[in-house]
Amino acid sequence: MRKWMYLMVAFAALVTWGCGGDSGSESDSGGDETADAGTHTHADGTTHADHGDEETADHSDHVHFCAACGEAEGDDNCCKDDAMKCDKCNLNAGSPLCCKGVEVKDGKLCSACGEKEGDDKCCKDGVEKCEKCNLNAGSPLCCKGVEAKKG
Repeated sequence: MRKWMYLMVAFAALVTWGCGGDSGSESDSGGDETADAGTHTHADGTTHADHGDEETADHSDHVHFCAACGEAEGDDNCCKDDAMKCDKCNLNAGSPLCCKGVEVKDGKLCSACGEKEGDDKCCKDGVEKCEKCNLNAGSPLCCKGVEAKKG
């Protein structure tokens, strides 16, 4: 009988509070970053809109990289004050853009085309593709070897 009582209490707690994952409201660091990559605040107090990023087309099927820190958008270390910085490139150490020679330092970079999101050539048909990497030829991520991992 007690076994069922414990199961019912556990079920009620699970339904009430969820599985203990991040609710997306505020981070554990007490900062003002949120789980929504498009609306979190950077360490310098700016948002992606402040960096010239307006939401344009639906890009939900691929990863965006934050050019300010090098992390994939939504990553736990994206623009965190306490993230370890690389001595060579000053992006987050070990981030996907770390030491890849990416020259863009603000905004979001699109893993589907390699362009800065919102640029005229971002995810547009008819743009010349690089034969080596299949991103837009000459884009900031073109031939940089950046791996996009979704999810």
